Amino acid sequence: MWFKKHIQLKNVSDEELVTRYREEQDQQYCAALYQRYVELIYGVCLKYFKDPEISKDQTLEVYQILQKKLLTHNVAQFRSWLYVLVKNQALQELRRKKKHYLISYDPTLMHSLDMEHPISDNGLEEKNQLLKDCVNNLPEKQKKVIDLFYTQGKSYDEIAILLTEKKDKIRSYIQNGRRNLKICMQQKNELQRKKI
Repeated sequence: MWFKKHIQLKNVSDEELVTRYREEQDQQYCAALYQRYVELIYGVCLKYFKDPEISKDQTLEVYQILQKKLLTHNVAQFRSWLYVLVKNQALQELRRKKKHYLISYDPTLMHSLDMEHPISDNGLEEKNQLLKDCVNNLPEKQKKVIDLFYTQGKSYDEIAILLTEKKDKIRSYIQNGRRNLKICMQQKNELQRKKI
């Protein structure tokens, strides 16, 4: 019986499957859509994660998301909508991972190899506040780019598009921002030492 239904669903359009799934909430319709595009989903995941195992996990994760989103979103062009959904999910996951590293203050995220990182393990909370103060004192463009790159995990290309600037200009803002942060942190640390 299941086999017969499966054959019949092959001839049903994506949009019709979406409609049936929303109306009946029968998993067979969602599963049929997922099976049609599982290679596309995996391909998009692989493009962003560059790792086959992570991409397989994320491909499975998309099915769970698909089950929920199809019930709440009006989908006119399923394939296009799915592509954007998978891409956004991949970017969100990559940002989440970058934020995790940022919270731990991994020094490699904040400096070039030839620069000393302004934060050490001693007095981390106090130095964190100093860093925030220094970021707030940056010129507006540098502050915006530093926030987009380190806090929001956006790439040079994404920032260039968002700010309608050339990629080289974004790189320059980040390098100058790092240098200014280093100088500011050194000055603030020196002032604190003098107070003691």
